[in-house]
Amino acid sequence: MQKIRFILVDDHRVVRAGIRSMMIGQQMAELIDEAHNADELFKLLEKELPHVVVMDIRMPGSLSGIEATRRVKKQYPKVKIMILSGDTTQDYLIPAFQAGATGFLNKDCSRDTFLEALQKVYYGQNYFSEEDSGRLFHYFQQGGDGSENYSSVLTEREVEITRAFAEGNSYKEIADKLSISPRTVETHKKNIMQKLELNSIADLVRYAIKHKITHL
Repeated sequence: MQKIRFILVDDHRVVRAGIRSMMIGQQMAELIDEAHNADELFKLLEKELPHVVVMDIRMPGSLSGIEATRRVKKQYPKVKIMILSGDTTQDYLIPAFQAGATGFLNKDCSRDTFLEALQKVYYGQNYFSEEDSGRLFHYFQQGGDGSENYSSVLTEREVEITRAFAEGNSYKEIADKLSISPRTVETHKKNIMQKLELNSIADLVRYAIKHKITHL
């Protein structure tokens, strides 16, 4: 059986070290490289394509895991994406699925679960927990729109920034939280306001509440 070659993208050293250790002596799959963020990932993809990219949702840098997933699927459509995240709320599940991820796994999963998910994604199947499958079913049963319409307008990073502003965070607090500069936050905010045709923070808060980006 051919080994499943995968790249791990996560900014936490302890997560990368844990998965690296987990793969020692494993015959089914091989961790061929690691990246700290999306920028490092795309440099690796220029050199060698894996079967699967195991991607974190929240990472420092210019691209979130959702945006990186979308770009990978556009540039390298044969590469499969499995999301490995500490946050499995619908805020991330639906955008991840829309971006092209076919697996969504919590970071506290067992080794056996990780390998099972990796194998299914490699063979072109979906891997979602029973709860996440229910969320996806409900989403498509509702027509795949409604309160999630914002995801087709804003990028995942823009959604994060919109939520942060709506919840009263300052430029510096948002910058620290997302590991970006205040100037980058300001640029994102300007783009968000233009996309949504809003004129003030008050408008942005109302938009975030209406579209359930925040639950103030």
